[in-house]
Amino acid sequence: HGTLAQVWCPSPSMDLTRRMYVYTPPGYEEGDERYPVLYLLHGGGSDEDAWTNMGRASQILDNLLAQDRIRPMIVIMPNGSPVQVASPDHVAPPPGWRPGQPPTTTSGRPGILRFPDSLVKDVIPFVDGTYRTLADRERRAIAGLSMGGAQTMYAAFNNLDAFAWVGVFSGGLPLLPGVSVEIPAPANAAELRGPDITRTIDPAKF
Repeated sequence: HGTLAQVWCPSPSMDLTRRMYVYTPPGYEEGDERYPVLYLLHGGGSDEDAWTNMGRASQILDNLLAQDRIRPMIVIMPNGSPVQVASPDHVAPPPGWRPGQPPTTTSGRPGILRFPDSLVKDVIPFVDGTYRTLADRERRAIAGLSMGGAQTMYAAFNNLDAFAWVGVFSGGLPLLPGVSVEIPAPANAAELRGPDITRTIDPAKF
């Protein structure tokens, strides 16, 4: 089995120290091998616990490694909220924060887009300086769900020198800057959830 750790990472660009989950593959502690890294981002309303507690990421990784279906890797599961330092059950969120409704900055720029900048400026250097990584773009991947999918695209395609592999699952594309357009609410809007019931994207702007 691999090892799952909860690690505190300084994020000077966000003026916070934040918690993330780190999966290291079997044998990491005893060896000296260097490993590729996957940055795995959660969806809106979730936190750094999500891929472990709901997604069972470490069990899936252990099983895939045991079946020789993937190469051993380090997986980083950070908190993608722009204001949280850790999951709300671990550290109380700031007043007024509500899951699924990320705040905006004073400039009106979606607050969630601060995190991709911090990922590149703060998290990657911390990880490469703390763990035995293969610290080049060919051995660095990023993937995310929903809000994390939008953050993944924003981080990856604004930093092509940092990532060679990108995965987006049900990406929250209207969160990307300048691409969303308003649409009429569907007839069953009251039965739905999420911020994009009345928004889609303009393909040309995207």
